Amino acid sequence: LTKALSSEAHQNSRIPRSSEGFWIQFARARLLLCGHVSRLAAEGAYISFLGDCGGFCPTARLSDDFVARPSAILRQGQTVLACVLEPGSATKPGSASLTLRPSRCAAAATSGSAI
Repeated sequence: LTKALSSEAHQNSRIPRSSEGFWIQFARARLLLCGHVSRLAAEGAYISFLGDCGGFCPTARLSDDFVARPSAILRQGQTVLACVLEPGSATKPGSASLTLRPSRCAAAATSGSAI
């Protein structure tokens, strides 16, 4: 019964079956997504969404204010609101280009691009 309901939900809605399906159906520029910090690096933060989906946000796009290093404002596992600048490739999970700047995320939210 659960499999039948799940299959029907996928057929009757836009629920993707995989991360590849997610990027094909949903990812577009200025899309606002809730995710979490999966890894911090000197050059920025890796953000994960829906399991395999994710992207990279360079240090310069972490905040509207200057940030010397990502660990100064973020920690691994922290929930964040990210705006997709470039969707990346459906065949290469984690290739999306992101920003966490509140000004860009607010602009995306007012345009109705949030999921």
